[in-house]
Amino acid sequence: AQRSLGMVQQDLASSVRDEGTTVRNASTQGLMRQSENCPKATLAALHNVTFRHENFVQVDEGEEGSVDMALCLSVSKWIHLNFGDVGLRMLFDKVYKLLSPGGLFLLEPQPWKSYKQAMRKQDMPTEVRELLPQLKLRPDHFQKLLLQE
Repeated sequence: AQRSLGMVQQDLASSVRDEGTTVRNASTQGLMRQSENCPKATLAALHNVTFRHENFVQVDEGEEGSVDMALCLSVSKWIHLNFGDVGLRMLFDKVYKLLSPGGLFLLEPQPWKSYKQAMRKQDMPTEVRELLPQLKLRPDHFQKLLLQE
């Protein structure tokens, strides 16, 4: 269940933890090329953007306060289905610790009905199918959970 987590980091080198982590600096991916649609100043601001493709729940945490913004787009459902309520809370705790003061966490939770659709449309392992009925946290309560804990 590996997905991408986009982060704006102060130090690219500190994000490389192990060989299972793929880190891409935006400037090395051709995003720094100037075009008429993207001002030069905007492209220059991307020099400190990195994308990590890893199983975020299972990797070591990075340096506390080292991330200015964490993007979690279309992945919370998969973390929830594969690691349960505990895994989802672990994700939220890890992101909170990594964020610098005033840092932002942009979460795109998938609706609960998409969890059930995933079970119907995809060949899910038995352990994931057995975990679904045990999930107590619901996507429409994630914001409250994040703000209260």
